[in-house]
Amino acid sequence: MQIGIRLKKIKEEKLYLEKGFKTFFDFIKNSEIDLSPILVDRFISITERKKYRKNKIFRYKIK
Repeated sequence: MQIGIRLKKIKEEKLYLEKGFKTFFDFIKNSEIDLSPILVDRFISITERKKYRKNKIFRYKIK
């Protein structure tokens, strides 16, 4: 889950530019990271789904 959170932050805040990469795709294809775009999307979407579930559960507990 942490990897999805961190990748999302890097992508949204364009933190890859600080390391000299022109695009997020170039960043994830770096030999140190070497992740496919499909895998990155999956990690990020899992993070988003878990947040949704937590919010949905939390809302039901309040009511």
